[in-house]
Amino acid sequence: MSTKVPASALSKPHSNDVVVAPSANTVKTLLECEDSARFWTAKLPSYGQKMQNLADRYAIGAAALAALTALGVWGTLADSTQILAAVAVSVASIATALVTAIPKIKGWAECAGAVPGLVARYGHTIGDLENARAALTHGLAGADRQAERARAEFEAVKADKQRLRPFPTALQEERDSKKPPRG
Repeated sequence: MSTKVPASALSKPHSNDVVVAPSANTVKTLLECEDSARFWTAKLPSYGQKMQNLADRYAIGAAALAALTALGVWGTLADSTQILAAVAVSVASIATALVTAIPKIKGWAECAGAVPGLVARYGHTIGDLENARAALTHGLAGADRQAERARAEFEAVKADKQRLRPFPTALQEERDSKKPPRG
C-alpha cells in the first residue's frame, strides 16, 4: 500500500530542470479524484457486506427449504398416493432451486467478493494521488507524468467499480450529490 511521502522526501528539481507552476486544473482534478477515492474507500465495505448478507440469507433459506423438502419427500410419498402430495413436494423442490439461484443471478456474492480488492486499490490510489499533488505543488521534475499515472490508476479502479453488479446506485447518487459543481 502506498504511503504519503512528505514533500521533503520528494526529489528536488535539478538546477537545469525547468520548474513549472502546477496547473490549478490538474491539482483540482487530483483533489477531486482523491475525494472520490476516499468516499468509495469508506462506503464500499458496508455495501459489500450488505451484498454478502443477502447472499448468505438466501443460502440459509435454500438450505432450510432443501432440508424440509428432503424430510417431507419420503413421508409424503410413502404415506400418500394423492397427486397433491407429489405436487407439494415438487413445488418445494422447485422453490429450493429458485432460492438457491437468486443470489447467483443477482451477483450478490460475486459483488461482495470484488469489493475488498476495489477498496484496497482505491486506498492505494489515494496515496499516489496525494504524492502526485505534492510533486505538482512543489514543481518537482516528472510531476506531470506522476499525476498522469495516478489519475490513470484512479480511472482504472473507477472503471472496475462501474462494473460491479449489482451496481451501488444509491451510493453513486450520494457521491454525486456531494460533488461541487464543475465550472
